Amino acid sequence: MDLGVFDDFVVNPLREALHSDIKNFQDYIKNPIKYYDRVNDADLLSRLWFESLDELNTETRLLFLYNIKGDIEKKMEKQSRYPNEYEVHRFKCRSKYGVVALEAICMDCNLDSYIEFDVVEYIKRVIPYPHRQITDKCEGCQKTNSLIIPSIWFWQ
Repeated sequence: MDLGVFDDFVVNPLREALHSDIKNFQDYIKNPIKYYDRVNDADLLSRLWFESLDELNTETRLLFLYNIKGDIEKKMEKQSRYPNEYEVHRFKCRSKYGVVALEAICMDCNLDSYIEFDVVEYIKRVIPYPHRQITDKCEGCQKTNSLIIPSIWFWQ
C-alpha cells in the first residue's frame, strides 16, 4: 500500500526507530531524529501538506482554509503600508472563504494594489519558497512580474 509522503514523515522514521537503540515509545518521542530533519525538504513538506488537505472532508477543509485565510490576513495587516485601506479591502473579502485579501506594490510604477488570491493557490506558491516574494502583472503599468505580492508564512 502506497501511503505517499506519509511514509517519509511517519512510517520510515518509526522503522528506523525499531532498528535503533530506542527501547520504548517515550524514548522515541524524546529522540530528535524522527522526521524533523526531513521538514527542510520543501517539496516533501508541500506534498505532505496537500495530501493531508485532500484527505479532509469538504466542511473541514473549508473551515481549515478559512482559518489559514484569517492568519494570513492578520499578518498582512501588520506589514501593510496602509493598514486602513487594507482593512477596507479585507472587509470586502470577508465572505469569500476561498480567497485571501493581500496588499501588493508594483516595483515599476509604485502603485499599491489590493488583490484577492485563491487561498490554495497562494499556499502552493508560498510553501516551496517561503522567503521569496510572489510576482504578478501590475494592473497599472501592465508590466509582467512587476507586482510584488508578499509571501506570508502562515503557520509561524
